[in-house]
Amino acid sequence: MNLLSPWSVLSRCLHLPYRLLINRFGRICTGTPHSIPSRGSFRVKMYCGRKFLYAVLGVTAVLAVGTIIGFCVFPGIFHEELMKQTTLEENTLLFNLWKDLPMPVYQKIYFFNITNQERYLKGLDAYPRFEEIGPYTYLSKWNKEDIVFENGTVSYREVKSYYFDPEKSNGTEEDVVYSLSASYASATNYMRAKGVILQKLVNVEFNFLFQTLIHKKTIAELTYKGYFDKILFTTQTFYKTPYNDSNFAWFYYKNNTDEGTFTVDTGKYDHSQVNIIKTWKGQTKLNYWKGDTCNALNCTNAEVGPPLAENQTTYTFFQPLACRTFTFEYEGDHTIFGTKVKRFQNTPRLFGNLKDNPDNYCYITDKDLPSGVLDISSCQFNSPVYLSFPHFYLADTSYLFKMDGLEPIEELHKSYVDVNPITGVTLRLAIRVQVNLRIHKMETFSYIQNMSSGIYPVFWVELGAEIGEELSDYIKEKTELPQKIAYSVLGICLVASLMGFLWGLVFLMRTRKRMWEEVQPLVGNTKNITYSSIVPTMQPVEGSSSRYSSKSKEVSRNISREDSHISGIVDDPYVKTLKFQSSGRVERCSKIEIQGSISPQIIMKKADSPSPKNFDLKRDV
Repeated sequence: MNLLSPWSVLSRCLHLPYRLLINRFGRICTGTPHSIPSRGSFRVKMYCGRKFLYAVLGVTAVLAVGTIIGFCVFPGIFHEELMKQTTLEENTLLFNLWKDLPMPVYQKIYFFNITNQERYLKGLDAYPRFEEIGPYTYLSKWNKEDIVFENGTVSYREVKSYYFDPEKSNGTEEDVVYSLSASYASATNYMRAKGVILQKLVNVEFNFLFQTLIHKKTIAELTYKGYFDKILFTTQTFYKTPYNDSNFAWFYYKNNTDEGTFTVDTGKYDHSQVNIIKTWKGQTKLNYWKGDTCNALNCTNAEVGPPLAENQTTYTFFQPLACRTFTFEYEGDHTIFGTKVKRFQNTPRLFGNLKDNPDNYCYITDKDLPSGVLDISSCQFNSPVYLSFPHFYLADTSYLFKMDGLEPIEELHKSYVDVNPITGVTLRLAIRVQVNLRIHKMETFSYIQNMSSGIYPVFWVELGAEIGEELSDYIKEKTELPQKIAYSVLGICLVASLMGFLWGLVFLMRTRKRMWEEVQPLVGNTKNITYSSIVPTMQPVEGSSSRYSSKSKEVSRNISREDSHISGIVDDPYVKTLKFQSSGRVERCSKIEIQGSISPQIIMKKADSPSPKNFDLKRDV
């Protein structure tokens, strides 16, 4: 048994639909060209097949051109529709994600517990020894209220609520921690500009009230619950703070409250301005810093924003805790449950001094400080509060020389924002900042006269959020899936149309070749062939009442003449009378009606041929 080669199998598979289509189309083909013998013959089918192939070529060509146009037009249509869905207009995809954040937001707080507080305050240890405890995790819910649309902008208040989550915490809110006192540090810093006598009087008062630089408090008291602070109570007359009830907590008045009214651009008239802050608390810019550049609010709040540019290298957002904008730099591409995001990460430039980042000139309050910290006292009621990254990550190493127990680790302490480039939605973020107090050594105060001046940590906080798989699939369904389906359909149509066009072209060439081969015996030798027309003379055949014989009328252009005749049974009541020109083309054609059923055969013989050749007109040869 001989096995066929793959190319032979493929050739037969391609030839099969051709044969079927030719046979099918030949049955319904009406009218017969003048150059073929009779309806139903091979030439009729070939002619009809050519008509069909021309139709296939036309249809596939139109389909291919239409598909190519679709490839050119679809991106613009898709982009336009996507732009409509990624504005903050009501009932759009972006608005629904922005209005009620569909992912949980967690706030994790890590406190620095001072383990050698007694020895350090007495001057027995040169440096404080810190131990990180936590995290103490709070589930945060952000709800936008008082939403008002006006002239391409939307105003709102975002109420934030925090609930302690014991399952995600390493400890309870009743845990006790020894940490630096913000009120003591603020009061002594304020007294630096006063006279020595007044400083000594204040020191006597603090000692009488048993107020020291390091105090013992619970986690609940230091975070949201608060505690009664005797220093705040006694200094209200000359040191104004918002703590009118003399209660203090680092996040006091921050639970179940908002950060002020924001007005942002919806992107209706300019898509590049989606969620760009126009005003905050009624102001178009901040007033905490020295220059307009640092006070500018031309950015988002990191929740949503305009779609990212293809080669965007930075991402800027407003951080109310720092009272300024943060600019992160592009780190790389990532995926979250299959959804593509671009990651922007903090760099040393963010808290760099003038030497490392001259653009920070309007944030710098002390030119002698090494890079890595930010003085935010201007928005913290002149308290000596400084921000850095956790464990002084990306800061000058000199900050670590005056303390023990801190170790910066990139994976634990870096900050980043993962933004979906198509929608501009932040799908994952981790904003990590550390709150520090600057302590100045002063001989007039008992509890800071033995310590070294420096910036010391109190706690660091991580604000983190990440979408789930369900939300990731929803975003892909709305943004990526329509594009994939459209391009898949267009691709299939283009491939199918090109294959159909090539198939039709190949078999059209085969058809032309077969038709040429059919007439070649008649025109191949113009000197030695006698052409006979098919003009039958009907004569009954002996022994049958339904059969006829016929003789042909010869038409010759050659010296040789040979007799030819037609005999047999045909189903066609008509027979053609043909007259050929010297080129082989038919000069004249007429029909003769035949009574009965005759199957014609042409018996032709060349002048030098020993025997005639028979061509059955009913066969598809």
